[in-house]
Amino acid sequence: MGSIPAGGKGLRIREWVTYILGHVAFAYKAPADLSAINAGKPWSAMDLADLDDFLTDCTSIKEIASYLCREVDEVEAKIASLRN
Repeated sequence: MGSIPAGGKGLRIREWVTYILGHVAFAYKAPADLSAINAGKPWSAMDLADLDDFLTDCTSIKEIASYLCREVDEVEAKIASLRN
């Protein structure tokens, strides 16, 4: 790729788009496994509110764990502790 002329003058639209696309990072790739990124972390008030909403809606434990980015057994243990 060549350098862009000062002020971008003289570039046709196709050349300009090609230039820009060659210099823009499109997507940040998150680490592959974020499924349990919150595992072992303290439960926030928002986590507990979400958990309560999910339980009210009869959402599966697996779906809840996925949404909260926690392990299934951690979610099951939290539910058990809240019921005692």
